Amino acid sequence: MKMKDIKDILQGAANLLKAVIILLALVIIAYVIYRIRTAETPIVQVTTNNVENKISLSPEQIKSIEDIGEWVFLTVEAEEMVDTVRKRMILKDDALSRIYVGNLHYGIDMRLLRGKNWVSSHGDTISVRMPAVKLLDRKFINEARTRTFYQEGKWDNKAMKALYDKAQRQMMKKYHTQPTVNKAKDNAREELEHFFKSFGFNTVQLVFD
Repeated sequence: MKMKDIKDILQGAANLLKAVIILLALVIIAYVIYRIRTAETPIVQVTTNNVENKISLSPEQIKSIEDIGEWVFLTVEAEEMVDTVRKRMILKDDALSRIYVGNLHYGIDMRLLRGKNWVSSHGDTISVRMPAVKLLDRKFINEARTRTFYQEGKWDNKAMKALYDKAQRQMMKKYHTQPTVNKAKDNAREELEHFFKSFGFNTVQLVFD
């Protein structure tokens, strides 16, 4: 037998083996598909504790939110110049003019949530009741940034305190307005909705006291 004849026989056997393997693979695939379609029970059973896609905050998460403290949503920088004059009978009047700078912080005191049933959830919806958005601290003047614009005569601590109080009243009248509070509330709503959605909730029902 010639070498060429032997090669032809081996090549034919190899081709036949490939055909058998392909045919066997097709039979196995067809059998698996048949079993999957006709099976009474699923091939793989998957169980979950998240019934109806329910999401909730753990007690630890709730406590961490309560422990945030004062959550600021808007800061308004205020600057006011106030003055006072002390009349003298003979000598030149005393005068004092000072410039005060303050930062009015608007937000929520999260510590007021503690001990209250302020949050509940159902499915992918969370209902949250927050304290009112307000001016967090009425002592908002930064005394380190206070500077004297003009001074004539000597002034004691009582006079300085009176000028401080006057500056505070003027800032409250000028900057502590309803539009400012409304802006802070809008900021709070936007940030809180984003915050609670980060836990996986799709809908945030938010109300303020």
